[in-house]
Amino acid sequence: MTTMGPMGPIRPAHEVAARSRQRIAIGLCVTLASVVVSYVLLAVVLGRIFSVPSESMEPGYPVGSHVWATKFGTAERGQVVIIRNP
Repeated sequence: MTTMGPMGPIRPAHEVAARSRQRIAIGLCVTLASVVVSYVLLAVVLGRIFSVPSESMEPGYPVGSHVWATKFGTAERGQVVIIRNP
């Protein structure tokens, strides 16, 4: 039930709280969706981040390092090439 005040309808506190929770939930969903879409677009267009799992690339890349791999360009001497398992 709403009553009229001098500046418009006055809603009960439980209705205001419910709408506030709903707005927060919608905002969180929109934020999460935009982060996921941004990540997918960056991964598809630009490249991916890989971690170095073993000592095979030391001393240049210590274990646990992260390497950014682009999906375009040509490999030159001294660059790291990532090959997927077929």
